[in-house]
Amino acid sequence: MTSRIVADLLAAKMLFNVLRGKLTKPLSELHVTPNGAAFELYQPKQASNKTIIFVYGLLLLGERDPRIVRFARAMASTGARVVVPVLNGMKSFLLEPADRDTLMDIIEHISQNENPTAVFAVSAGACLALCAAADSTLCGHANPIMLISPVYDLSTAWASLHDPAPPMEEDIPAWHGYIWKQCAIAYRNRKIIGLPDETIFQLEDILRRYDNGLTSDEIKVFYQTCLLPLKLHEHKDLPKESEALQTLTPRGKLNQIHGRIIIIHSAHDPIVPPEHARQMMDELQRRAKNHEQQLLITPILSHDLLQRTTRLHDMLHFTHLLGELFA
Repeated sequence: MTSRIVADLLAAKMLFNVLRGKLTKPLSELHVTPNGAAFELYQPKQASNKTIIFVYGLLLLGERDPRIVRFARAMASTGARVVVPVLNGMKSFLLEPADRDTLMDIIEHISQNENPTAVFAVSAGACLALCAAADSTLCGHANPIMLISPVYDLSTAWASLHDPAPPMEEDIPAWHGYIWKQCAIAYRNRKIIGLPDETIFQLEDILRRYDNGLTSDEIKVFYQTCLLPLKLHEHKDLPKESEALQTLTPRGKLNQIHGRIIIIHSAHDPIVPPEHARQMMDELQRRAKNHEQQLLITPILSHDLLQRTTRLHDMLHFTHLLGELFA
């Protein structure tokens, strides 16, 4: 019981530091496994008996994104070693099996020491985490696996990403999610579409700042001036990546995973609907092995971002589940 209380207090400390956002240390160090997989390592002040592997989703700056750095430092403030893989596909907004292989190599490399290893994965990064954990060579190497707004079925997510139908104008969060999807389509297919360098430069700036200081007016102007003229929904030659989708989708593979899985999903997610979390939990509950899984669908998240909230019960539940990382 004491260790569980301590774990929850560590989770609360981490969340406080995430929301405060003023941590400047520890600095990360770039490491490379013997097989060539690169990762950033955040070492706490004192020697740690816990390692957390932090797997981000589709993110232009990847391991260097200020939000990732802030969260990794907040995790390290609890005394945990934090490992952030360098995922080149995710940074190009592409679904590449090579990213899964990179993560598998890092998990195997990190778990060779005697420290417990947990995985914290976000959005499309959850696909990599679950598919890596489902591999027989990594059975039990990482426990628990905590997922924030995970994608369950990549084929469904791909179809949603390319849905040409915009939401209702009065639904601002849905509009922001829709425009982000349009930005993602344009960037990942920039060569096929033939985007000029100036537009790519603007698009990269928008993607860097989308949930990090970008205003609604900037989003609206960019959409109207740069994205609408592209008529992305009319492009019929965009690659569907069917083989990569099949390789990296978690759907149908969860029976092969051992250990605890905790899912926390935004109740009003404009990018990955909460149905993904429910479907993932349904498959987990049908697993023949190990039934340690938990699900929280909460309004205090906006996709992968924690929002300041007065909903004390939701915040306490959220904190308690995050405590599983440190228990």
